[in-house]
Amino acid sequence: MIDEQIVIEVKELDVGEALAAMSSGTGVNSGMVGLFMEKSIERQEKQYLLTWKGNKVPRGAIVGGHEIAWTQYGMVRDSDGKVIGYYERLVEWGGKDQKDQTMLIAMFLNGGN
Repeated sequence: MIDEQIVIEVKELDVGEALAAMSSGTGVNSGMVGLFMEKSIERQEKQYLLTWKGNKVPRGAIVGGHEIAWTQYGMVRDSDGKVIGYYERLVEWGGKDQKDQTMLIAMFLNGGN
């Protein structure tokens, strides 16, 4: 369950919007995660922009029909620990109150591996 103080917004993106989001972020993650996101966008997999306030882990957020339990090292995991997608962090501890968070998330089309 999402903490009450966290407000989450999820927006499914088209390819152009996902590419724009990648180029507008702070680039907190890099290397292989960034490459994976670019390839995922090229393959037109489902991309989501997730924004919220609070903890940097969007635990409990429902994205693409899957509940997020943990995010770390560019991987999105469900409550069973299964990798269900990848993310690129675009904003970390932003805003005046330093609680704004934003991620670009690519969900696996097959539901994970």
